[in-house]
Amino acid sequence: RTPMVVNMITCLSVFVIGHLTPVLVQAGTLKLEFVSFMARLIATLLPSLEAFNMSANVSVGNAVPAVYLGYSALYSLAYIGAMLLLSFILFEDRDLA
Repeated sequence: RTPMVVNMITCLSVFVIGHLTPVLVQAGTLKLEFVSFMARLIATLLPSLEAFNMSANVSVGNAVPAVYLGYSALYSLAYIGAMLLLSFILFEDRDLA
């Protein structure tokens, strides 16, 4: 739907904001209602990529629990399914052939 440069900037933005989602939600707990609302909205719409960050356990040699891997896999499948449904809706009337 968009040119390649806009698509790349959008993907990079989702990546950066997805990793900052826990920080945004924590900063949103301040007294400002608008900041809190925007933080929750971003956390709802964008994936929390920190759910897949296992570098702390791996760097110290700890094993990653199977339950954590299962929840991460379930979260990724749910988000992928939601994005596929959204893409079906966006491209429903567009002829791609």
